[in-house]
Amino acid sequence: MANTDSTLVTAHTTAQTTGRSPLDPLDAGTVLMFIRSRVTCPATPSTSDTLTLVPGELIPPGSRYAPAASWVYCVTDPGTALNLDVGPTSNTDALADNLALTTAGTTGGIVPFDESGTAPLAMTSSVEHVSGEDIVATIVTSNTVSQTVIEFCIAYYAVA
Repeated sequence: MANTDSTLVTAHTTAQTTGRSPLDPLDAGTVLMFIRSRVTCPATPSTSDTLTLVPGELIPPGSRYAPAASWVYCVTDPGTALNLDVGPTSNTDALADNLALTTAGTTGGIVPFDESGTAPLAMTSSVEHVSGEDIVATIVTSNTVSQTVIEFCIAYYAVA
């Protein structure tokens, strides 16, 4: 029977023998935080319209986004087609890329950021929060949208 160690186990073992900690702060010493925001989607949004979700000052500088733990909740059916990009203003699709909210079904529901569309950048490489940079949702596709309340839950790692 073979044992395979994770990168965290290997780094910890190295730290014990060398007396230095090579641990990545995202592997240990971080706290997963959530920030929630509600917005009422307009009844007739246009492509490229922006919904400002979170003021940048509310997330500590140096934090890293965690899109795999982030989600959107639609209170009611958002309509025929409503797709969004979600991310900081400098990279508006870093957290969710072409996220289809209509997958919430006819009664509303939760849509994880990694469920539909293209895998966001932050899923494959770490995206650090830039101090003061707002998090926005940008309308990619809009067709027969109902005015609905959309709740966003943005997860991020805050270095402890």
